[in-house]
Amino acid sequence: MQHKYQQRFDVVFAYIEQHIDDDISLDTLADAACFSKFHFQRQFSAAFGISANRYISRLRFKRSAYQLASSPQLSISDIVRGQNTIPMLLENAGFRASQVS
Repeated sequence: MQHKYQQRFDVVFAYIEQHIDDDISLDTLADAACFSKFHFQRQFSAAFGISANRYISRLRFKRSAYQLASSPQLSISDIVRGQNTIPMLLENAGFRASQVS
């Protein structure tokens, strides 16, 4: 990856980390990287082998799994409430709505 793109993606990763609990749009990430939405999607996937949305979902899922493993006082319900909804937690685990219903 070119050095100038690495700096742009560093900004994107910092944004994701700071806003992991928020709804993060591709438009916002593309703006942070100073790319068009479509160029951002292509460059992110090419550089990291995964889409930006999938990357964010995996981060959220890993965080939930860590909370479950490291905080025995929290129930799954507590963690789900932190994820807002059960469908969101399942989506973060990689399930699609059609697989859940």
